[in-house]
Amino acid sequence: MARLRVPSRETLQRDLPNKDKIKLALEFLHENPNETPTAAARLFHLKKEDSVRKAWLRAKRKSSEPKKKGGQNKILRPDQHQAMIRYAVDQATNGGKGATKQMMYNCAMWLRVQEDKTVPTWRWFQLWLKNTPELHTIKTKPIASHRVDIHTEKNLREWFEKEYRPALQFTQIRSGKYIHNMDEKGARLACPAGEDIVVPIGIKEMYIGVPENRLSLTIIESISADGKAIPPVVIVPGSMIMVAWFHENMTGHEVITVSPTGYTNEGICMTWLDHFIKHNNCGPSEPWHILLIDGATCHEAPNFIIKAKMNHI
Repeated sequence: MARLRVPSRETLQRDLPNKDKIKLALEFLHENPNETPTAAARLFHLKKEDSVRKAWLRAKRKSSEPKKKGGQNKILRPDQHQAMIRYAVDQATNGGKGATKQMMYNCAMWLRVQEDKTVPTWRWFQLWLKNTPELHTIKTKPIASHRVDIHTEKNLREWFEKEYRPALQFTQIRSGKYIHNMDEKGARLACPAGEDIVVPIGIKEMYIGVPENRLSLTIIESISADGKAIPPVVIVPGSMIMVAWFHENMTGHEVITVSPTGYTNEGICMTWLDHFIKHNNCGPSEPWHILLIDGATCHEAPNFIIKAKMNHI
């Protein structure tokens, strides 16, 4: 009676693609285990009977084999498995820079060597990491060494309560176009790229310190809360401005300046403040603006603060 479920010969079955015919043949064999692949091939008008036989063998082999998980349970004991996880956690949370995949793999090899056993393959390690839900891989983000851990969530909350909220109340600002953020962005030569590290699943990003003794230039950017940005100020290390620095794609509103180190200083801060006042229409008779800047020494210079306040910043 099972054969009654097979479409009749009048249904244009012979015109179906071979892939669909093989699929129907396999369904037929699953429902009729006593039938042969040859009979199924003929029933579904497949000229190459061997293709059904091979597909049927693959299907049976796949259904009979247990699912593999990389064999990691055969390589590491449960306590060794937990030790690997603890190592990754320690490297990511106790002042470390995170454990690379090679470091984790070396740990697994060391554990095996201590017991005079063969070392695992790299493929085994990849499967072990994939099937360990407590860990995952992220790419580190290089950042200047002195800026790592410069702020905590507690610091930011205190700043909002003690600095930002009183500023909003004093200025009575209700529009994002009067709130601005300024920051210096360094563009460094030979800046190291991030690398993949293994960390606990709860860690989504990690910054690592990089050396400061590299040639760099600085770009001072400013953007308001409504998304408007003013042209940047670019600081190039040197003592003279070169014509070759000016690209044809520049708008002409950018400011190019130099300093011996390539970093900002009090004089450049004043130049940038004039640039900011010009592009945001600041002035003694204009509405107040809030400018969010970091605690660099030149930002706390008396001349900088006085000029900012005189222009309602």
